[in-house]
Amino acid sequence: MGGRHNKGGSLRIGVLGSVHRDILGQEEYFGGIVYNLLPLSGLEAYPITWAGRDKKEEFEELLSVLGVKKDGIFYCEKFNRNTLIYHGEERDEILEANAPEISREQIDFARSMDFLLVNFIRGDELTQEEFASLAGDGRMVDVHSLTLGVDKRGRRYPREIKEWFDVIVLFPFVQGNQRELHLLTGESGERAIRKLMNAGVEAVFMTMGKKGVLLGYKGKTLYIPAREREGDPTGAGDIFSGAFIRRHTDRGCLPFCALCS
Repeated sequence: MGGRHNKGGSLRIGVLGSVHRDILGQEEYFGGIVYNLLPLSGLEAYPITWAGRDKKEEFEELLSVLGVKKDGIFYCEKFNRNTLIYHGEERDEILEANAPEISREQIDFARSMDFLLVNFIRGDELTQEEFASLAGDGRMVDVHSLTLGVDKRGRRYPREIKEWFDVIVLFPFVQGNQRELHLLTGESGERAIRKLMNAGVEAVFMTMGKKGVLLGYKGKTLYIPAREREGDPTGAGDIFSGAFIRRHTDRGCLPFCALCS
């Protein structure tokens, strides 16, 4: 499938997932799909998410600054809270889940989008049947949080998700880091990418932190080095997927889009 191009009308780009409060040391800020939205600023982009009334004014101000649509925002009492503890490029996460599961109304709204990114946060927001109903052309999934279970204290831990393989491959575009794609496929490195492509995935993005991205496309793999940047790595993969979507819906050439993201 080629990219969908804007010819005479704006594409509706949806990002289905969770906005939460990231806590890093003494700092607290909006995270989750907010990072996906940053590169989509000014487009007809729709975050489809629960948001907490505890920070409603601050959150709506952020959405206005980003220039994204508010039609897909549903309010609950509090935002999810996610405490991040870094150990080099690896990190521990402790989740305080306050938002409800994704609703049927949100799923139906997500299905109406021209391009949709599904970005799990808790990993249990959708059943496999609900998730499969979102598949089709112009669909992308980030498997990061799907590969993380949550214990009784809220601490995230890696878990295999091989039982999700058959529904994940219904999506043309799949993103995850090396560990996450291993937990999905049971394979490592390029073998994980090839397994997904052989099952029908059009393009696989294996993010590798500061090393860049390994792209699987048309049966081949292409290494794309990262641009050198300093600073907090939180949300880097989400920003990449948002940037890819912006380029892909505009130009359509996958290697070019990934190189420019």
